[in-house]
Amino acid sequence: MKDIRIRVHRDPCWDGYPMYWLERSNGKTELLQDDLTKRELEDYEMYQGATAILSHDAVVELMNSLWAAGIRPDDSNTTAGQISATEKHLDDMRKIVFDNFLAKEADDEN
Repeated sequence: MKDIRIRVHRDPCWDGYPMYWLERSNGKTELLQDDLTKRELEDYEMYQGATAILSHDAVVELMNSLWAAGIRPDDSNTTAGQISATEKHLDDMRKIVFDNFLAKEADDEN
């Protein structure tokens, strides 16, 4: 597998995020230029032949550079499990507060 890395940074001059594709091999780093070929896909056609296959480390590096550039996941990525856990936590907090409130009222009446 080729060692391809993608770097992204925020460029306010262009109101965008320049992306740099780097290929590392034999102790050298090469910048892949913008002359990638493309072809139109038919409506029924499946994707074949990935543009690049990135290693785990390269994907982490890409995510880190996107994060550093200020890109964050949108809220649609919240899982049902996260929502359920938050709801359970809120129920627990309500119970603790309510129980403490009732205990304080009982102490105040005595």
